[in-house]
Amino acid sequence: MQSKAFSIAVVSLFVAGVAAWYAARYWAFDQFRPFSLIGVVLAIALAISFVRGDLFSRWLTLAFGIFGAYSSFNLFLHIRSKVALLEGKEMNGEAFILPGVLFSLSTVLLIVSFMVGQFRKRKVAK
Repeated sequence: MQSKAFSIAVVSLFVAGVAAWYAARYWAFDQFRPFSLIGVVLAIALAISFVRGDLFSRWLTLAFGIFGAYSSFNLFLHIRSKVALLEGKEMNGEAFILPGVLFSLSTVLLIVSFMVGQFRKRKVAK
């Protein structure tokens, strides 16, 4: 198991990625609905459960991180490919780079922490 400080760093990146996702959505599409803030609240609840050490929430955070990174970079590439077709309408696909990077960093740190945990378990078992 990793330290609390490492867990807090990982979930901080994850929650920042979720918040940046909604900010990018607003910036790129001018869509903001107060109902969409439920995603940020759920990310914070998942982060609290993650820091407390719940294994299911760690795997759920990993899954959401992978999905968030994929969808962020996919939206960036999709918007970039469609800009030529929009003729004058400005869309900022670059807004989705930051959430993609934040989700990717949190996912990589989670995978590293899982691998370190497995190595520690093997070492203790011997």
